[in-house]
Amino acid sequence: MARKRGEEPDLGTFVGAGGFGVDSRRAVKVLRARQLGQASEAAPLLWVRVAVLSGASRAVLHWEPGRFEARFDGAPLPPLILARPYDAHLGAMDGTPLMRQFGLALLHLARPDVAVEVVSGPADARRAIYLEGPGAAPPAATEDGLDETVVRAYWSPAAQVPRGHPEGWDLGALLGRLDSAPMPVTVIHRGKVSVVVPWAKRFGREGWVGEVGGLRCGLRLLPRDWEASVLQLCVDGVGVAAESPRGAPLAAEGWVDSPHLTLNASLDRVVQGSARDHARSALQDALQAALLAGLERHARRMTLTGAALRRDPALARFWGAAAEEGTQVCASVRERLEAASGRFRGPSGDRVLVEDTAVWTAAWRAAAKKREGKPTPAEFRPVYRALAATPLFFDSDARPVLLRDKHRASALSRADAAYLGL
Repeated sequence: MARKRGEEPDLGTFVGAGGFGVDSRRAVKVLRARQLGQASEAAPLLWVRVAVLSGASRAVLHWEPGRFEARFDGAPLPPLILARPYDAHLGAMDGTPLMRQFGLALLHLARPDVAVEVVSGPADARRAIYLEGPGAAPPAATEDGLDETVVRAYWSPAAQVPRGHPEGWDLGALLGRLDSAPMPVTVIHRGKVSVVVPWAKRFGREGWVGEVGGLRCGLRLLPRDWEASVLQLCVDGVGVAAESPRGAPLAAEGWVDSPHLTLNASLDRVVQGSARDHARSALQDALQAALLAGLERHARRMTLTGAALRRDPALARFWGAAAEEGTQVCASVRERLEAASGRFRGPSGDRVLVEDTAVWTAAWRAAAKKREGKPTPAEFRPVYRALAATPLFFDSDARPVLLRDKHRASALSRADAAYLGL
């Protein structure tokens, strides 16, 4: 029957074919008509999301001209997912989050001229799916011998490369979007190997990790102005949107991971809604918690530094060189410390302590000075109250002095008095 003017083209319904019920060309045609397969630079990271949902403890992404491979451990992919990977997107079934993510990842990888192989399951009972694109050599038979899920894609590097084609993927440019991944992710691009370590192991005590509002969060403070903050909304280990809370005392980098966020077709924008509002609120609360933890850490650092200054006069001169211009950025503080190092003869551990304390003291002092005479943002009032009760100066006996007591101190150290113009 002829189609009437204005009617949508009849794309038909998905019909299974082959041993695993996959008619890739038919499914891809229907799904791309719905814009689900719209080109996205984040497409290779969809396999990280599949790995996270599989409970993987490690994942590897490997790209070379003409081929791509993703492998991860964890639970094997269920046979139904391999048999009918697109059904959750075609409306044939609701599907689990893992099924939806696997179908989306496969859709972006299985371009018309790309041959794809997915193998999953224990070594003695592995299942496979093969999608052969015209003009692409089929994958060679492989024996992995590992209880891993392995995804391989092959194409001709000489073929014309439309936008979003795997030949144009740049894994190296996507490393910054893996901060929330709960397991190590190894990325190999053109022979260059990079490993993204989980947040808590990467930064140790300097990195705040916790759960806020039921969502995983990770934050790390930076001794710079808040405008340098790099915060992300993430879904299953992959960053999808940037956030920049205003009014924080210091910069931070970090993330909040929410499985409830909805993305647009290009996977590069979070759809507005209650899930996004909840994630942003959790990120704000996590930032406040990280700032308060940072102030507690700095108070302990000041106590230890004061003891070191009292033990060694050389350290006191070292501190003076650092505190001379406390409003400068941390790079300038470190430069002054380098210049003063020739006069320093104390133990290396104490020197590192004094240097770190000087850098963070300069940053917290600058934050306090910038806020003087200005209204305090409501969401950061607890932080600024805690800042006023944090030691940022030393008296002449190298005893810590609270910020709010700086003008009442009987005798500040020479360097700290000079900073205040006393």
